[in-house]
Amino acid sequence: MDEDFVFNGVDGLTGEPLLAPMSADEVAQLVAPERLREQDAGLEVPRSFGLGFGLDPANIVDAGWTIVFASDEAQAVRDALQPLIDHRAGSGAVVRVLTAEPGEGFGPFMARHGVYPGEIEPEVMGYYLLIVGSPAKIPWEFQYHADIEYAVGRLAFDNAEAYARYASSVIATETASEPPTSKRISFWGPRHDRATELSHDDLLEPLINGEQDNGEGRPKPGIAAQLKWEASTFLHEDATKANFLGALNQRPSLLLTASHGIGNFKPGSAEQLSRQGALLAADWGGPGSIGPADYVAAEDIPNDLELAGMIAFHFACYGAGTPLRDCFRHRDGQAPKRLAKTEFVAALPQRLLSHPNGSALAVIGHVDRAWGSSFLDRSGRHIGPFRNTLGNLMSGKPVGFAVAGFNERYAVLSNSVASLLEKRGLGEEVDAKLLSRAWLGRNDAQNYVVLGDPAVKLQFGRG
Repeated sequence: MDEDFVFNGVDGLTGEPLLAPMSADEVAQLVAPERLREQDAGLEVPRSFGLGFGLDPANIVDAGWTIVFASDEAQAVRDALQPLIDHRAGSGAVVRVLTAEPGEGFGPFMARHGVYPGEIEPEVMGYYLLIVGSPAKIPWEFQYHADIEYAVGRLAFDNAEAYARYASSVIATETASEPPTSKRISFWGPRHDRATELSHDDLLEPLINGEQDNGEGRPKPGIAAQLKWEASTFLHEDATKANFLGALNQRPSLLLTASHGIGNFKPGSAEQLSRQGALLAADWGGPGSIGPADYVAAEDIPNDLELAGMIAFHFACYGAGTPLRDCFRHRDGQAPKRLAKTEFVAALPQRLLSHPNGSALAVIGHVDRAWGSSFLDRSGRHIGPFRNTLGNLMSGKPVGFAVAGFNERYAVLSNSVASLLEKRGLGEEVDAKLLSRAWLGRNDAQNYVVLGDPAVKLQFGRG
């Protein structure tokens, strides 16, 4: 690579990159020492498989299911999700209903409910944890920290009717006599600049076609071929807006997209809330201009689509949502850039999860910017968490369990940063570039989240 760090994301107003490529030296200058010190106390967070001996974390009956409402959540929202709560209880799982106080961190939340790190007791709080409400009420950081030990998802809609549609669709999908989808996975990804060359060539293509040599002499087939699924591909110039909708029309069980996400709208504006995180398609003519015809936004999803039973995974900046402040850039003496008036969930996954003709089961996505370092660094390609997530989903595992690889990467990198900071605190010399890589990689890994009930799993037919 010519540059050590290449960033995804395109400015929704100008069509220019959200952030130009940077060398490792430039990135090291952006990682403020005081920001690292602030995070030091909470960094050492090894992933703990604290579920009791003999209990299967992929089985909701063993692992338990808990729903967490903000303490001031409207009764109409609670009522809208009651059928889903009853449905989960009817499966035989231990079900708990808990509340989080406004702005409460996950640590204080655990302590208040008598939950201890490393001890997942379904009777107290289930392994599958569904957060209900906007991240303005229950912050993204709460979800990141919960993800270290638990299988976590979030539902956040603007009205009770959307929650009711999601609950109704999940129940209908899980109780249908015939599965709504077949064993089909669709891949969609343009290739029009350095960032999307990386996501196209080093993420999508090896997942589709396999890897001939992974550095250890063990070739891997494409994920669909390995699991005997059908695959549809819409790559490079075929990754158009029309073909995105065409892919949905094929009713795949699973959709993986890799593209730029749209960002940099005015914080709090209607345009930001409706279009930030939209997926840039091959229709785009390149830097310097951009418009709604160039990307897939919530408003582009027609009412007659049938999405019931599908899980989508979007690798894109802001594809799941936007935090209050920039998680990555922070110069000495300067506060991180404010990105939003309040934290929010992206509109496109909200639309997929509350569709009036049957909703998707879940959407996996990224909060804040997505980085090529998610799957590629100087040592080579590292797509294991992506491949394992797809493989787990295609094998019928719950989505919250399927994404564990990203949470494990977050925990490992958190420990790496904590170790480097400890050495620096003891007066040892620490390579600034090594520290910045670990810190940025940690933030990137933590920002993968599940939107939807983490206990849902694909209900596919034979093909």
